[in-house]
Amino acid sequence: MRSLTFIRFAAAAILVLLACVGLLCHSMFLAVICLGINVFLVPRSYPDLSDSGMRRWLRGVALRLVVFLAVVGAVWFYPAASPGTGERIFYHPVFVVAFGLLGLWSLFRCWRGRRELFGA
Repeated sequence: MRSLTFIRFAAAAILVLLACVGLLCHSMFLAVICLGINVFLVPRSYPDLSDSGMRRWLRGVALRLVVFLAVVGAVWFYPAASPGTGERIFYHPVFVVAFGLLGLWSLFRCWRGRRELFGA
């Protein structure tokens, strides 16, 4: 079980890095494909409503939703935004590096939690 979880973690980390490379190469298709595969590669456990970890999980979901809506709102509703503003933001190296680090940190936390859960 230990090697299987490490292999899945390594494959998911490689896919996150490939998605970042795709964004740097202005290929949204590659990024979406890599992240789509990554969703099925790393199973996430969802706590019960009575679990104390549910608040932490809901906070994480709410934080991701707020960040996503802020980026979409800034691109969509900013009056001086040109049609290529979204592409400039999503393909900018600062956004890609922050996105990659956040993705790798999230994968590591999930992998560490699974490792502790199964005792591997």
